Amino acid sequence: MLAVSFLPAKALAQGETTSAIVGEVREATNAVVPGAIVTITNHETGLKRRAQTDQAGRFNFPQLKPGTYSVRVEARGFDPGKNDNVTAGLGQKQTVDSRSRWPGPTRRSR
Repeated sequence: MLAVSFLPAKALAQGETTSAIVGEVREATNAVVPGAIVTITNHETGLKRRAQTDQAGRFNFPQLKPGTYSVRVEARGFDPGKNDNVTAGLGQKQTVDSRSRWPGPTRRSR
């Protein structure tokens, strides 16, 4: 499971008309997860954007319309993670960090 949490990081500037969502994906041992797919969806418009994490596990969505977004993180070998309530405020850079988890054991029915 990829657990998604967020911490506000204010970056206010005069004249700003957009916002941004940035972050990094790490596994439970704190190692970075390069190549994870991060998808954001604007609740108001339905607009989706995708990015792949870099070698340091980081992602960046600049020039966003301020509003509420869902952030979904997927990586091969890990359970997906999602946060449906990420607020990207006007002139702010919202930081969303994700901890990925290996899938747990599956239960079999008898």
